[in-house]
Amino acid sequence: MALRSFVDQFTLTGVATTQIARTGYGFTPKVALFWCVGIVSAVDALSTALAERRSFGVAASASDRWCAASWSNDAVANADANSILRQDSIVATISTAGATDGRADFVSFDSDGLTVIIDDAFPVDITVMVLALGGSDVDQVYNGTLVEPGATGSVEYTDAGFRPDLVFFAAAGSNAIVDVANNDSSLSLGVAARTTTAATNACWAGG
Repeated sequence: MALRSFVDQFTLTGVATTQIARTGYGFTPKVALFWCVGIVSAVDALSTALAERRSFGVAASASDRWCAASWSNDAVANADANSILRQDSIVATISTAGATDGRADFVSFDSDGLTVIIDDAFPVDITVMVLALGGSDVDQVYNGTLVEPGATGSVEYTDAGFRPDLVFFAAAGSNAIVDVANNDSSLSLGVAARTTTAATNACWAGG
């Protein structure tokens, strides 16, 4: 029994079809989490940019991945913001028109890391963080979508087909439809872990 993990940081740069291979992980990951805040910097930095970008994504394979992203314009008289959910990317950025203007997708888990690809060139070079997980303790992974019923009370979702020990959630906007932008920057991330006695959970939300 073993859980392997590795934290990485790199820049998403290049034209469409550019592949970025990351190595040095020391194992073959089974799932990876990607996040960024759209700062044009490869080091710790504070930035007041023209727009604030956020993106959070997860990949289990080249065909099993998603991301939630939001955007807010800076120093404007009226609210100018968007958010989106995508099932074809692990990182995305949004333009002032509410369209996706930068996307990175997942290619593969490799023997010593992972590979991603630029599907749509980003308007600026984006620094992305990665948490890769693997090892024999990670034996099943499932990505999926669910619709919150809009009512209080318990709801059961069984699509995974197994009992998870750890679950990550993401939501963008209100009444969000996959690949359709919302006219607000609402974004929420959550995590729940199963213990021997009960589940423990927490979430972050902003907009």
